[in-house]
Amino acid sequence: MDISMIIPTYQEEEYIKETLVHLARAKSVATSKGIESEILVVDSGHDKTLKLARPITDKVFRFRERGVSKARNFGASKASGDILLFIDADVIAPVDLLEEVGRTFKDKAIVAAISRVRPRRFRSRSLSASKRLFYLLDDIFVKNCVKHKLFLRFYNRGDVLAVHRDSFFKTGGFNEKLATMEITELILKLSEVGRIALLNTTVYESVRRLKQWGVLKSYLVWWRNYASYYLLQRPFDSTYETVR
Repeated sequence: MDISMIIPTYQEEEYIKETLVHLARAKSVATSKGIESEILVVDSGHDKTLKLARPITDKVFRFRERGVSKARNFGASKASGDILLFIDADVIAPVDLLEEVGRTFKDKAIVAAISRVRPRRFRSRSLSASKRLFYLLDDIFVKNCVKHKLFLRFYNRGDVLAVHRDSFFKTGGFNEKLATMEITELILKLSEVGRIALLNTTVYESVRRLKQWGVLKSYLVWWRNYASYYLLQRPFDSTYETVR
């Protein structure tokens, strides 16, 4: 198996089917190009997510514990792929995502890859000017993450993260004690053993957290956790608010 797509879920019945349908299309395209892949869903909720996921996925697991890092690590332990592709449940992937992942990891120096992210309806009137600016700045930030290691210290996006299997387990996977900053910590560990790449493709997210929190609260939450993590060796927040 070349690539394992791992999707941790909690009460995701509103988004999971659309996410999986797009991943299934990407899988089909990749198969035609000689890339073998699988889709895994690790569900900790109690809604219709599993029912919706079963017809579309290769492996579905009921996971009784809460915590996205625990679910991701569990999924990784059940995956067969050389590349572990962690994807959020509200992400829409382009059909060439797996092809791009395969091309990227042909470079043996690369241990992980991140992706550019846009909202599903970037030009929609429902998305304010401040939120559109947020994504434009985020795009610039993500591009610089692979050029300057300093930027990686503030990368914490979980939308799409591809990691070489051996490097993932060598660095200990996701820190299950952290409610936030777990992506940052893993990325920094991975950057010590190899290169972090930027996928030449864009994925699309629901914008649900930004819509509920707003731009100012989003920046406040992230920066207080960065400051606490680097000054006190722990994030400020011991829990991360679920947004549905």
